[in-house]
Amino acid sequence: MKRNLIIFLILGLVAGGIYGVLGVLRDSAAQKGGELPTDTAERRDLKSIVPATGEVLPLLSSVVKSEISGRITEIKIEEGDSVTRGQMLLELDRTSLETRLREAQRNLEAERLRLDKSERNYVRLQELYAKQFVGEKEYLDAQTDLNLAKLNLEIAQARLEDAAEDLSKTTINAPHDGVVTRL
Repeated sequence: MKRNLIIFLILGLVAGGIYGVLGVLRDSAAQKGGELPTDTAERRDLKSIVPATGEVLPLLSSVVKSEISGRITEIKIEEGDSVTRGQMLLELDRTSLETRLREAQRNLEAERLRLDKSERNYVRLQELYAKQFVGEKEYLDAQTDLNLAKLNLEIAQARLEDAAEDLSKTTINAPHDGVVTRL
């Protein structure tokens, strides 16, 4: 309670002092020129300039690079260009990757044919083995050949998918809207 009283008294003294100083200033200004300088109120834009040094950084920055190596065949942008998300920036040479894709397609077809042949051979030897016209070794060899043909088909399918994915990576697109700052 006593503390609050002291704070209240100090604030009262400060406020009284400020009022007294302002009164003296007003009286001295009135004695010198009569009135205080004033200006007519009007609508206008106010400009506030704050001189400062610093570095301006973008909200979002990306380093765009290719996931595969290759020769650049076409650059669609220049430094300073504005780009939108998904816009093509450059294209890599597709020739070798298109050849690799066609080769992977042919290999896949060849592995399908080998699997078909291995399945027919296995079914035939399975029937002959059941009738005891062929030995166990021939039957097991046919079963192994069938399993290998299935694995080779899976490998050929994976290689085809890899080739197609690499071919799709020959075009480099903008990851987001922005401005090209450096090539």
